[in-house]
Amino acid sequence: MSVPKLRRGSRGSAVRRVQRVVGVYADGVFGPRTHRAVKRFQGRKGLYRDGIVGPRTARAMGFTYSSRSSSRSSYSASRGSARSSRVLYHARRNLGARYRWAGSTYSGGFDCSGYVYRVFRNAGIRIPRTASGMDRRARRVYRPRPGDLVFYNYPATHVGIYAGGGMMYDSGRSTRGSTKRRLFPGRVHYGRIG
Repeated sequence: MSVPKLRRGSRGSAVRRVQRVVGVYADGVFGPRTHRAVKRFQGRKGLYRDGIVGPRTARAMGFTYSSRSSSRSSYSASRGSARSSRVLYHARRNLGARYRWAGSTYSGGFDCSGYVYRVFRNAGIRIPRTASGMDRRARRVYRPRPGDLVFYNYPATHVGIYAGGGMMYDSGRSTRGSTKRRLFPGRVHYGRIG
């Protein structure tokens, strides 16, 4: 999913996608609140804090960058890409929770399927609670897009959310809890909900 260069005065669905990532009301208008929120995001990511969504900021937000620049974006997200954007937004927001077997809350901790369940639930998407249930419900895909599910083994014994570029969000047995990390070796397949 790509976004053009966005700054104060930009409008459209690409702005809404950015607003969801930075946690402000997604009205599609890049105004002062969005500008401040983008600067805060850039600061957290160690980027230059200019409030402009350029190539580096777009990549840090999980988007690809389109070189076209306009004050009014004509970018239109499909229903599927809007859903993926919500999933990735909530995947990032739930990072850092500790691992807990059978856990499905940020404060209490997550197991792998609890993390994925909570992310999708927060994004307004109903899915089964277990990795194997998610695997049965998902449509198998061979070219995963960010926001798709990553399953290990069959029936699935581990699940994560594909982040793109060979990375995934998951909650594994790790001292870091829910993290973004490289896909690890194993019998992997991908699925898409919706």
